[in-house]
Amino acid sequence: MRLFFLLALLLLFAGLAHQALAVGLPVGTTFQIVAQATYTDAWDQSGSSEPASVVLTVLQVAAVNVEPGSPPDETTPGETVYVPLQVHNLGNGPDRFDLSATSERGWSVSFVYDDNADGVHQASEQYVITSAGMMVADGYTPCFAKLVVPQDATSADTVTIAAQSRYDPVDGNDQERISLPPPPPLIVDITTPT
Repeated sequence: MRLFFLLALLLLFAGLAHQALAVGLPVGTTFQIVAQATYTDAWDQSGSSEPASVVLTVLQVAAVNVEPGSPPDETTPGETVYVPLQVHNLGNGPDRFDLSATSERGWSVSFVYDDNADGVHQASEQYVITSAGMMVADGYTPCFAKLVVPQDATSADTVTIAAQSRYDPVDGNDQERISLPPPPPLIVDITTPT
């Protein structure tokens, strides 16, 4: 009987702990659960079980969110576009996240750190990064997706930005798509000499 109550309580707590981890319950947190039951048997005899306890320790869970800002309203061939990004550590412990990008049209994409975290690219912000540095739980790294629009670009592009946990690359990853507008059409004015 004692084992049944302890098992039921443990399963209940495991379900609650899983939900609590999603909001950042710190890794290494310990809980002690003590259970004791009182009962009346078929002969109307009262009894109680010996107390049973279990100590649970919260393990690290990796989670990340890539949050892009607004892309520009237009692109110009040969120019560089900076799209602000925030990479959030939604896990419950410290983690580092590798960054990658894929352009459907083959445009050059890299990541630049946002030194003052204002989401507006300054000429002095040129530090190229390949990972969102070591972050505490609930921390974030501000950066930009730096996209070079090719000289011969004539159509829109979609870029997929991905972040992957170094602690748990399988479950700790996220990706977002950024749609970039096509460059304006080239207007050629032909005049005939008179």
